[in-house]
Amino acid sequence: MHAFPISVAQEHEQNMIEQTLLTVDLEATCWGTRHTPDDAAQSLHNIEIIEIGCALANRKGDLLDSQ
Repeated sequence: MHAFPISVAQEHEQNMIEQTLLTVDLEATCWGTRHTPDDAAQSLHNIEIIEIGCALANRKGDLLDSQ
C-alpha cells in the first residue's frame, strides 16, 4: 500500500482542525433601565465584571477543559 502525499491545502486544513481555541465569557453588571442606580447612563466605563468563564476546545467542537 502506498501513501499519497497530502496537499498543502489538506495539511493546512488538518492543522486548523487540530488547533485549540480559548473562549472567554465575561458577565458584567447591567440595568434594565440602561441607567445605573445613581441614574448615570450605562456605558463600558461604569460596568463591573462579575463573572468570568472560559472553555478550551478544538475546531471540531470537542470540549477539552472549562472553568
